[in-house]
Amino acid sequence: MFKFQSRSRLVRSSSALRVGVAALVMMALSIGLAPSAQATAPQTQHYYLALGASFAFGYQEAKFNAELAAGTYNPASLNTGYVDDFAQLLTHGASQLQTVNYSCPGETTQSFIDGGCPFHLSGLSLHNDYPTTTSQLSVAVAFLNSHPHQVHTITISLTDLAGNALSALYFGTCQGQVPARPQDLACLSSAFPAYLAQTQAGANQILTALQTASPSSQILVLQEFDPYMLTLPQSVTPFQQMNAVLASVATAHGTVLADGVTPFTPATLCTLTAVCIPPLHDYHPTDAGYWVLAQALWAAYNN
Repeated sequence: MFKFQSRSRLVRSSSALRVGVAALVMMALSIGLAPSAQATAPQTQHYYLALGASFAFGYQEAKFNAELAAGTYNPASLNTGYVDDFAQLLTHGASQLQTVNYSCPGETTQSFIDGGCPFHLSGLSLHNDYPTTTSQLSVAVAFLNSHPHQVHTITISLTDLAGNALSALYFGTCQGQVPARPQDLACLSSAFPAYLAQTQAGANQILTALQTASPSSQILVLQEFDPYMLTLPQSVTPFQQMNAVLASVATAHGTVLADGVTPFTPATLCTLTAVCIPPLHDYHPTDAGYWVLAQALWAAYNN
């Protein structure tokens, strides 16, 4: 900011000079006031928009079950997920970036588009709640439209959404069990091509809608690991095929892929997830696992 500094040596007895100095003073002050007013004006708020299912939600079954049993469930306490970790990496302690997290545990690609997330329909609140009659995609697009050029970054795990649909196919439609029966694998093999086609179409629709609503936002597509790689080794191949389809869609849209697959191996899965911890054997990440996913996003992020 320009600062006017008076000098006593400039003062003269001549009234003409006094008038001239006064005029210069007023001019300097007027110049100095404008930047000062701009400096104190509120800056444009930037947002980080997080979308997805349980991984984006930061869900951990033991913590959730304990709160639900005690009647103290609060989504704010599920704050060690990759969204929370990545938000900290994004802001570096700055206060101008606000996280908006619309994720819903159990969401599939189709329910993301059409609505009907079971977790939300059951009456359980989300991190940033919205009417149960509204789909996550609709509320995300509405937010982007109402905050033009203000959403700095969007993260979405298409794997999380498509993986829930794949689980529903295997454990629902095809009635898969552990160990899997041959007829279950035959059912999966028969239904899988249609599932892949639907997954591809849904991912295209989602990314098209987000990019149309906010073309200036950087969209990070997080690819995630197969949580069943230990208990259901036969799931590895279809999971890889699903991720390959999603990667091709993300690349075609010019979005940024984040690798949340490579760090999760049979050797690290019991540390980075709770799948080996009885009695729940929860396939969701531990705090350490969520941090690894946040690091994957950070490595892909173009700042």
